[in-house]
Amino acid sequence: MKVVIFCISLFSFNSFAQECQLAVDSISAQYQVIEKTELLETALKQSNSPVVIELHRNGSRVLQRFANKGISNIWSKMANKRISLVRVFEQYQHAIEYQPNELGRKPNWQSINQLLPVPDIKKMTLTSKVGDGCQLVEHYQLNVGVDEYQLTWMPALALVSDFKVKTNKLTKQWKLTSFEVNSARSADLFIQYMNYNSTDYADIGDNESNPFLAKMIHQGFIAESHVIDDVHRH
Repeated sequence: MKVVIFCISLFSFNSFAQECQLAVDSISAQYQVIEKTELLETALKQSNSPVVIELHRNGSRVLQRFANKGISNIWSKMANKRISLVRVFEQYQHAIEYQPNELGRKPNWQSINQLLPVPDIKKMTLTSKVGDGCQLVEHYQLNVGVDEYQLTWMPALALVSDFKVKTNKLTKQWKLTSFEVNSARSADLFIQYMNYNSTDYADIGDNESNPFLAKMIHQGFIAESHVIDDVHRH
């Protein structure tokens, strides 16, 4: 009897997930990032102004917006599954274009599509499931040495609801505050950013006299090693 109940439960969860009709590749999401740092082994100091980051999916394109930095990344997956990038600087209304071979380390589309630096879910332990349909959430946990990872995942939407990393000295949490399908604001952002002036990464060396490019190079915002690890810095 227990085996039968278990099988029915699995069928029910899978059926509920399939009933969700929201377009996974047209979702926009906003996250609040909060850090707590341990001081003197007892006191916790919380950031006064939580960082906000955004994820905007548009078919084979994904826009990652780091509002506090005024920087956005627009990733595009081509027909050959290679990935290109346009890095946008809002203040200067300028963008840098990177071809797939200019990104150095090969970016992972799944990581881009979920925005947050989540460990491989296959290596995590499923601790519970709650809800159904689009509201089905799964709770996962992973311990690596003294580090602990806690993930709340919405499988029907391929979306992180909550992600927390705990170490000896730091607790960092990415918390979903809102999401929307076919957001008008998201569509406007794609159009706005793609209308900015742009420079090919390969041509930067010939334009170092440009004040904008010189400043971005000096601050490290153009180096290909920087653009792939943005989320870890936020």
